[in-house]
Amino acid sequence: MRERPHPTGGTALPSSYLVVLGMCVCAALPVALPAVVRDPVGHSVVSAVLPKEPSASASLIVDNARVTVWDVLWTDAAIPTLPPLSDALVVSLDDADCVKPAGVGAVRVVTGARYGAGAEPQRHRDIVVQPKGMVGPIPNTSSHPVAFPRPRAVKVAETHSAVAWDYTWLPGQPTPTHFHDKDVVVVYLADGDLLSVSPEGSRARNAHTFGYAKFNPGNRVHYELLGSGHARAIVIELQ
Repeated sequence: MRERPHPTGGTALPSSYLVVLGMCVCAALPVALPAVVRDPVGHSVVSAVLPKEPSASASLIVDNARVTVWDVLWTDAAIPTLPPLSDALVVSLDDADCVKPAGVGAVRVVTGARYGAGAEPQRHRDIVVQPKGMVGPIPNTSSHPVAFPRPRAVKVAETHSAVAWDYTWLPGQPTPTHFHDKDVVVVYLADGDLLSVSPEGSRARNAHTFGYAKFNPGNRVHYELLGSGHARAIVIELQ
């Protein structure tokens, strides 16, 4: 094969060499790998595409007068920095042993310390919920009980500004009709959808995925029913 002169006076590689070189460079680039994440009781399988080499990040997902919520991703090299926390409730989304207690849905309280202080960097994901003070419960003028406690709800953490409950919705078993006397942050640990049914019979379907977190204001009456899939969540009531 005849070599082409290079404009700078050197010798250019043949075009076939360039094709092979391009293939090697592409093969060396980071690629997305499929991953499967299961909740601890096997209720759900979440298929995701995770980057091979993710960057540590802290994504702000809720910030209002009542609460700030971050979705935080650790890597093997770094732990993201957050503002100073005070009685924050942190929900683990995997089984990484870099935090205690460990396990999907485990809740720990962080106060007066830097987030991640004393932990070794490791691939890990948290939902961090920072309440902003206390406003007290909303008066319940309905004829229905408050949302929590309720049957099968397990209290997993409590501070002066919030209470965390672990709850699983079961097929064909609606919750009691209840009044939400507090604002809540809900961190879902399974894939599915829930039906919210008002006393008047109107229905709203709310889809959720593993790791999805949202803020729901109080002062509402309804019951909940599993529509499809599975539903487990850590429900954090803001005092």
